[in-house]
Amino acid sequence: MRRSLGILGVMAWPLAVAGAQLTALPPTSAPAIDRLLTAIEESYRAKDANRFVSWFTNDFSQVDVNRRITITGIDAWRRQTENVNAAHREMARLHRGRIVHGNLVISEIEWSGTVRGDEFASGTRDRPYRFSGLGVMELAGGKIRRQVLFIDYASLREQLAAPAAQGPGQAPGRLIDVGGRQMHLHCLGRGGPTVIVDQGAGAWSTHWLHLHEALARESRVCLYDRAGVGWSEPAPSPATSERAARDLARLLQSAGERGPFVVVGHSYGGYVARVLRGMRPDLVAGIVLVESGHEDQWNRIPPPLTEITKGAVPMLREFAAAIRRGDSVPTQPVDSGYTNAGQRRLLEQFSRTPGPYEELADVVEAIDSSTAQVRRAGRLGDLPLVVVSARRSFDAFRHLPIDVAASNAVWHQLQSELVRLSSCSRHLWSESGDHNIQVTDPAIVVEGIRYMVRALSREPRSGCPLKG
Repeated sequence: MRRSLGILGVMAWPLAVAGAQLTALPPTSAPAIDRLLTAIEESYRAKDANRFVSWFTNDFSQVDVNRRITITGIDAWRRQTENVNAAHREMARLHRGRIVHGNLVISEIEWSGTVRGDEFASGTRDRPYRFSGLGVMELAGGKIRRQVLFIDYASLREQLAAPAAQGPGQAPGRLIDVGGRQMHLHCLGRGGPTVIVDQGAGAWSTHWLHLHEALARESRVCLYDRAGVGWSEPAPSPATSERAARDLARLLQSAGERGPFVVVGHSYGGYVARVLRGMRPDLVAGIVLVESGHEDQWNRIPPPLTEITKGAVPMLREFAAAIRRGDSVPTQPVDSGYTNAGQRRLLEQFSRTPGPYEELADVVEAIDSSTAQVRRAGRLGDLPLVVVSARRSFDAFRHLPIDVAASNAVWHQLQSELVRLSSCSRHLWSESGDHNIQVTDPAIVVEGIRYMVRALSREPRSGCPLKG
């Protein structure tokens, strides 16, 4: 139980949303119990934390504080607010035979789950909660005749009122409203065309911070966080490439950024770039695909990679759930290529937030819909296109039980097919990088983006600007 009693709230059921309340309890036939409860209530009302704690330590030394009861989920929350006896019947059963002071039970209780966005004035998105309390209950006939719950309600209110940003500290860019939720956009530099970078599934703007300033010397460059990761708030499911493209279009418009843009898509971000082009061709001046996904890769990459990827969803969700419960989780390893201490610190901290794991699971679950949307987006015509690929892409996945050489060979074919999406294209190959090429060979990524920006910045000419 949390012992910072200065922020404890006291209430009786049903829950009073407006604030902590204390409802007077009717007298019982046991004067000792009445005196006990009254003393506890008075110590709380007096804000005498030491005395309050003493009731559950020294003065209650003869009282057995029984096992912790955890009630999880919004359904359980509603049952508690609607009917105390129904919600706590199982608790009474667990404590039978361990009653102290005749019919009095002292129990440590914990609630956790998710509150809908329209409850508790928590904003427009669902919010997780987790808080503790002590219950003093009088049982009669296996039911709770009366009770007072000393609940860390202030902690709940703090959680629901906390900034929606998933990451530590203040966002480096701006938080932009996109129809009732906020998304993070971080732009540097001047000049055009403006570059917008979209990263792989489960990644966020922090993964590209080491390239941001270098790219911004050439043009205005914006990093952003897709819904649910980094400093951006979650969005309703499903997490398809079309939803991400609509979010990006709305974000750029709401932020007042002027297009058309050079859209850089790494891995899954390549899907988003192509769908955005099909949806809003007016927004896209050119595309740079960096180790981009291909809509047919899930059928053509040798097994069992697809099965491994889709089979990881339950593990990803459990990891995210553990973080939300406040369980201790290991920091995910940060690629040694990230040498900046500040960037490494942010990456380590963000790896202990649920967003990247939830987004990756959501993306994988919706991948069939996303690939269908990419196919519907069609070819790119004569849109300027630069494809940056790694010959050793699958070396990044040597820890998996896959045929790395065969997977690399198929990847080469898929990347060459991406180049042929446009009649105005250029292909850059990295000999040393792997799938995380922005880290393992950042120079070639910068080269590809700068090449596109410079080509589009030249005086208008007839024909493909990439071949001028």
